[in-house]
Amino acid sequence: VWLIHSDSAVYVELGRSLASGQGYTFNFQPYIKYPPVYPLMLVPVYWLAGGYDIWGIQAVGALSGVGALLFTYLLVRMRHGWGPALAVAVLAATCTWFQSHAAACAIAGVPYALWSLAAVWLAERELRAGRFAVWRWTSVCMQTISCTIGAGGTRG
Repeated sequence: VWLIHSDSAVYVELGRSLASGQGYTFNFQPYIKYPPVYPLMLVPVYWLAGGYDIWGIQAVGALSGVGALLFTYLLVRMRHGWGPALAVAVLAATCTWFQSHAAACAIAGVPYALWSLAAVWLAERELRAGRFAVWRWTSVCMQTISCTIGAGGTRG
């Protein structure tokens, strides 16, 4: 099942242009509305498939969704134990928005959730262990630039 979303074509085309060496372009023009993290996640799909592959694109969303659920579970487990963590992860997995955005359309919401939850989990783990290193916070940068707010400038 593929759900049509207005941004899907943009993300798919940005991933294709990156994979083909055309840079971060849409309709042969440099693009600044969305940051490049999600389109970069699509590049291996194009390389492995030798072109456009809807199943591969959906797999990126689904794997991001599994990762987001895993980090949701780990975060809740840190504070409340495995029972509440499992309940929250199951509730998140059964949410209609999550299901449709994780595997049914090419949209950056679930990859953004993955990077955000990974960053929060990493920060929590490091703070609980009493250690802090700047290089370990690279996931914070990843989640920030994967935000769908955009890179600034004019709208695409």
